[in-house]
This record gives sequence, C-alpha cells and structure tokens, in this order.
Amino acid sequence: MSDNPDLSRPRFSQRYGYKKIPEPVKPGEISDRARNRIWDKLYEAVPFAWENDFPDPYKVVDGPWDDILKYLHTEFLELTVDEFSSLYDDFRCRYKRLICGSENALPPEELLDLIECIIAHPTCPPEFIDNIKETFQKYRLPYGVNKTPPASIYLAEDEVIQKTALEPALAVLAEPRFEVANEEFRSAMNDYKNDDYADCLAKCGSAFESVLKVTCKGNGWSFNKTATAGQLIKTVVEKSSLGSFFKEPLTLIATMRNRWGSVHGGGDEFRAPPRHIARYAVSSTASAIVLIASAVDGLEFAGEPGDE
Repeated sequence: MSDNPDLSRPRFSQRYGYKKIPEPVKPGEISDRARNRIWDKLYEAVPFAWENDFPDPYKVVDGPWDDILKYLHTEFLELTVDEFSSLYDDFRCRYKRLICGSENALPPEELLDLIECIIAHPTCPPEFIDNIKETFQKYRLPYGVNKTPPASIYLAEDEVIQKTALEPALAVLAEPRFEVANEEFRSAMNDYKNDDYADCLAKCGSAFESVLKVTCKGNGWSFNKTATAGQLIKTVVEKSSLGSFFKEPLTLIATMRNRWGSVHGGGDEFRAPPRHIARYAVSSTASAIVLIASAVDGLEFAGEPGDE
C-alpha cells in the first residue's frame, strides 16, 4: 500500500470552485497525466547494469526486462529480432516516446495493448502489475487489472461481473474435469475482448454445454451424447436442487448461441451481435456455471472474490 496521497481526490482549487473538476475519463481514453505516470512506473521498474567495455562503459537493460522488451519488440512492435537493442538508453527513448503525449505516442487502445503485453508476460514483476493497477485507480481511469495469470486489463464497468461471476466461474473450470469447458470459456472471453462477438456467443454456448455434459457424466445421470443443451439443462435441473423455473433462464444461453452466434449459418442475415449482447452472454454463462457448481457439487463462493 502506497503512502502517497490519493491523487483522485479533488484539489483545493477544484473543491472550492476556482477550477473545474475534470470529467471522468471515458473508456478508450487516457489522460496525459496518467500517461506520464505510466511511463514513470515503467522507467522506475526497468533496471540497468553497466557493461564495462573499456574505455567506454555503457548501460544495458538488466533482469527479466531484457526478455520482456525483446518480446515487445518482436510481438507488439512486430520488428525483426536482429534489430532489438538491449541498450538502456534505447529502451528509454523508444518507450517514453510511445507512452507519453508526443505526436508519435500510441493511441489509448494501443497503449493499453502495450501495458497488457507487459503485465501478461510470465516474468513481469508483480510489483509493476500492482503499480499499474494503482495508477489506473489514482487517475480515475475506467480500467482495472485482473492479476490472475496471465494478467489482463478490463473495463471498470465490467468489474462487478469480473468479481461476482468470471473469477468464481474460472475457479470452477480450473478443475481438470472441466479442461475442455475451461478452454472454450477462456476463448469466449478473448473473443469478447477482441470484439469478435459472434464467436464469443458461440463459445459461451459450447462451454456451458460442456459443463452440463461433464456434470451429468460425473453424477451418473444418463444423457445422450448428441443431446441438445435444452435436454441437458432439463436433466441437471431435475436431478439437482435447482427449481424447475431455472430451465428458462439457463436455456437462454443456448438460445443466444443459436440466434446470434457463429456456430450456425446465418443464411441471408449477417450476424453481428452488439457488445451488450456478448457481455450478457459472458456474464450469464459464468453465473450459470457457478450456479450449477453450487447446486450440484455444493460449492460456495462467499463474499466478493478478489483477484489477489
């Protein structure tokens, strides 16, 4: 926990009306102040070592950051590996220019991509991830950091879904028996993040169907391998402690896949579900997975699960 003052608190001149309080930063935006602090955190995090090449010693990037920066060089900037430089001054000049508010700075969405590439790297120091999360909070940016490996950035408007549905669902799916469903649901979340909403809906439906089949098989409840999601839902609801009235809301997950997803041909209709539909599909699928795990396996998810 930092001892620094809360920078999201309005200043004296703002509290007493001499200056306007800045409007909250909207999704897809990053303030110049926040850009400067993000650069500060990266600058402070990346260490250097001296290479004593007589008579002109020089600084090189040290520790895990050499691998992280090489990864950014080839995968994010899409440059050739033979052009990569470990020189500390090259790192400082390039990334300050990309992050801070110059004419060559990355647009907000690409800057967030850059930060996510760094924090998702397996060798990224946890302290840097914490600093990014704290910076988002201090400068009232509409983004959050999910520290569950691989770390990722999400819109703050999705935080309630993140805490109450996604994290508990991923905890359920982490069990080996749900390996297929886990892969399908994580792929659905990636499609959502990448604005591929038709595929997102299709994979949500597939993940939910996989969970239903594993649940039936694990409890010895007979079912046909070609059974529809509706038939599987009926079996699970009747055999578990769930009331029959849950059939309809659970069936909606399969209905969304059939109506909006890319799993079936759309005929002469182009399927382009809007973001809010995909967002509902992800959250409702996660909630349904947790609901079934709680009702069938007796799992409980107390309180507001965190990401620590």
